[in-house]
Amino acid sequence: MKYIVLKGSETFEKLLAIRKRIDQSDAIARELVAEFGATEYLGGGSDYVAGNLQGLRLQQKPEGWKQVYANRHHNCFFPKSNKQNKPLLDRIAAIPKVSTSELNNCVGFKRQWVGLTRLNRIGAKWGDDFILVEISEEATYQPLADMEELTITEFKRLVAILKEGEKQEAHDTAAADLEVD
Repeated sequence: MKYIVLKGSETFEKLLAIRKRIDQSDAIARELVAEFGATEYLGGGSDYVAGNLQGLRLQQKPEGWKQVYANRHHNCFFPKSNKQNKPLLDRIAAIPKVSTSELNNCVGFKRQWVGLTRLNRIGAKWGDDFILVEISEEATYQPLADMEELTITEFKRLVAILKEGEKQEAHDTAAADLEVD
């Protein structure tokens, strides 16, 4: 299911507020990436779309740090919980978090199981004048009144517009188990 949410609507304003918080969280996390010479950060997890920093990808493990998620993320490290690292851990904990539930609630989506698959969150792509929302076709979902359902063709056309207009800084959130047809 693919929807457009137009600027000026209540849902647009709610999603825009979430986007601003995501951007704020991302900016703070990127400061840590730069400070430590990391190439990227590992954040989120299934319960968060922003914040909840879980590691930094570095060339080498810093002293007093531990490797995390070694089976899925190479060279990803996080400070050990000790007195020496407390100031850094406090900074990491202070990074604003945006929960998956907060994002989902903006459009009235509830996490659900479909067979053996957990549908965790919506997908969203932000533009200046509209926001695209994608929800698994298998989900039980009733769109809000200010959301307009799109055909796959129209959705793809609008996604292309956002990708072309990098000035709009389209920002994606992963939709669980979704692909654009």
